[in-house]
Amino acid sequence: MLAIILATALLAAFILRRRPGKPGTGERLFANIAEGTHEEFISRLPDNPIPAYFLLAKMGSDNQHADIAGHADIPIGVFRDTTLAVGGADDLTIPVAIALFGAAEETRKVVLNSNVNEGDFLVADDNGCAKTLPLHGGGTAYVFGRALMAGAAGDVIEFDPTLPRPTAIPS
Repeated sequence: MLAIILATALLAAFILRRRPGKPGTGERLFANIAEGTHEEFISRLPDNPIPAYFLLAKMGSDNQHADIAGHADIPIGVFRDTTLAVGGADDLTIPVAIALFGAAEETRKVVLNSNVNEGDFLVADDNGCAKTLPLHGGGTAYVFGRALMAGAAGDVIEFDPTLPRPTAIPS
C-alpha cells in the first residue's frame, strides 16, 4: 500500500514539474492568442511604447497592433499593461492587454490629464489620458465613459465605460 501511495506521489510531482507555465520556469504563456472571440480583453503588440497603466488605446497600424489614443482618435479600451521591461527598456515584442469598452462587464480605470468631477463625461486628450468633455471650442470628441469619482491631473480614477460615441463640441 505504501508503495502505491509513494508511486502516485512521485508521478504527480513529475507531472506538475513538467507543466508549462509553472512559476519560476521563465516560460511565458499567453491565454489570448487573438483567435476567435474575446471576453472583455484583447492582446495586441504595441506600435509605440506604453509608458503607464490605464492609458487609452486605439487601433494600431494593423489588426495585430494597438497604440495610444489621442483626442481625434476613437478609443477602443484601456491598456492594462506597459511596455517597460524589468530593466527599464521598452519591449515592443510582447503583447499588451487592452480592456475593451464595448465588452465591459465591470468599471474601468483611466489616467487623468486634468481635473475631473464625479459624473463628468470623459474624452481622450493628446497623450492617452482622459479629460472632461469640453463645453466649447468646436470639433468632435468621442465620449467613452462617465467619471465615477473626482480626480486631478495624473490621478487614476474609476469610470463607467460606454462604446465611444462622437459628440459635437459647440464653438
